Amino acid sequence: MAAAGALVLTSVSRPFNVLLLASDPPPKEGPWWGIGIDIHKCIGCGLCAKGCKTENKVPDEPFYFRTWVEQYTILKSGEIKIVSPNGGIDGFKQAVPEEDIFKTFFVPKMCNHCAKNRGTLNS
Repeated sequence: MAAAGALVLTSVSRPFNVLLLASDPPPKEGPWWGIGIDIHKCIGCGLCAKGCKTENKVPDEPFYFRTWVEQYTILKSGEIKIVSPNGGIDGFKQAVPEEDIFKTFFVPKMCNHCAKNRGTLNS
């Protein structure tokens, strides 16, 4: 819990763009797990989604995800394309020609790591 508190304190005293997600309230004994992600440094590798799926025993079929990554591509025309093939687990390949892109970035989508997630209760 001290680490999560330190991260929150740091973000208040020196703000930075981060998602802070944690499990249910800390137990009386043992670790309290959480994850901090600087969303401006996400490269779309999908390892967070793959690690979540493995650690939480989320079934591979039919394509369940508790955590996934989306790629946003803003075209020079103003059109926005959002893709997340296989939840981003396999990474991304840009399908839009580079000369048509105004901006592109990745957004990890976290499930907040709840201890009794409906998607994994029966696994």
